[in-house]
Amino acid sequence: YYTDYAILGTIIIIVSNCMDMILLAKQDSKLFITSAVLQRVILIGVYIIFYKYMGLKGLGLSYLILGITHISIMSFILIHFYSIKLSNRIKRLLLLVLITTFSTNYLRGIEVMWLKVVIGILLFVSTSAFTYLYMRRIMGIDLLGIISSKINKRL
Repeated sequence: YYTDYAILGTIIIIVSNCMDMILLAKQDSKLFITSAVLQRVILIGVYIIFYKYMGLKGLGLSYLILGITHISIMSFILIHFYSIKLSNRIKRLLLLVLITTFSTNYLRGIEVMWLKVVIGILLFVSTSAFTYLYMRRIMGIDLLGIISSKINKRL
């Protein structure tokens, strides 16, 4: 499906767009605009070729290629011009999100309904628990505490 590849590309682009913001924070808009324009010009050709030979699936795949290309170029620029690289925690988190997304795409193809439901519930519970723990430990946000205080105020 088109969306299988496009979602993976979107996740990668979310991370690489944050890297773009570093260039803007460094007030290097010339390098930011130059890299963005060159990437888009090259990738327009990729979009056209992939769409011509693969249809919508090709567009999704080319969007994934855009994401991989963008994060690779931004990593190169930030490392070589500013000695800035993604932390290992961000890399692991990106990999975990990509694996989870790939797993949900794979889950769609399981024919045995009870197995699909069980695996879906396990994915939902595990990702919810991970998100809650990440928010609490890394971001310092106690979501359950916030919700419980809101409920207690209304009672």
